Amino acid sequence: MKGRLHPALLLVLVPIVVTAAAVFVTNWRWHGLAIGMSGKIAYWFLRAAPLPALLFGPLAGLVTVWALPLHRRRPIAMVTLLCFLGVAGFYALREYDRLAPFVESGAVTWDRALSYLDALAVAGAVVGFLITATAARISVVVAVPIRRAKRATFGDADWLPMSAAARLLPADGEIVVGERYRVDREIIHELPFDPADRSTWGQGGRAPLLTYKQDFDSTHMLFFAGSGGFKTTSNVIPTALRYSGPLICLDPSTEVAPMVREHRTRALGREVMVLDPVNSIGGFNVLDGIEASQKKEEDIVGIAHMLLSESARFESSTGAYFQNQAHNLLT
Repeated sequence: MKGRLHPALLLVLVPIVVTAAAVFVTNWRWHGLAIGMSGKIAYWFLRAAPLPALLFGPLAGLVTVWALPLHRRRPIAMVTLLCFLGVAGFYALREYDRLAPFVESGAVTWDRALSYLDALAVAGAVVGFLITATAARISVVVAVPIRRAKRATFGDADWLPMSAAARLLPADGEIVVGERYRVDREIIHELPFDPADRSTWGQGGRAPLLTYKQDFDSTHMLFFAGSGGFKTTSNVIPTALRYSGPLICLDPSTEVAPMVREHRTRALGREVMVLDPVNSIGGFNVLDGIEASQKKEEDIVGIAHMLLSESARFESSTGAYFQNQAHNLLT
């Protein structure tokens, strides 16, 4: 997927092709099309030559932009704007060359000469600009203003600005919190995230990281996200690749260890133990620590409690009897 152009990017050629075709027809074929028309119709037909050149390209760009999803609109809107500016500049230069000799000869002033501008060319430029501006407007995300209550009855907390987040969670820590940018201010914020489609990532994978250096507060952290919320991808795996301290990871899916084991062993110098009941490649004896313990009896009782199933706090005397007997048997 990396480096491959999306087919939708070929649509940037639409305003270019339409503009080029309109300019070619209006400058080299327009007079031929007027042959056979009556005098008045031919006159207005020839005068209307700037309109197709100034309008068809922006219209084609607007339709193309409108038909595409938001995150693919910007390149086409930019190309549409460039094509329009090129055509508008051509007609502006043509009008200047037409009126400049009269001003230079002193026959009229520029204020007077501007009244002789081609009205249809001016109208086409104005309408074409509005169409181009519309295409540009629907290609960008405009932040919706937040309306706040006058009273903080339910609190007045706000999202932490990215500048403050960068100071609080700099990029040189070992526990990865996330990336330092607001996805809700990106043009892709309304699209579902697809790991296989890089166009839905926004700045994902390129933005600076927010990391925790464990240098303030209790150092406890919780990440909340639903199933399939990419907690493993965005937090667990990056942290396992950066954190140089001891780490215990509960990984029922068995997808984390194969990704980080070699890096933690070679780059971080950590010994990695993987307990996998399906594919057992190593393990350890949990009772080995008792032999060298200073509190053997307490450790034995603790392990026995871990092996026994939890019971309700209030139970019958019969249940308590069998619970105690099971504990005595293990110890």
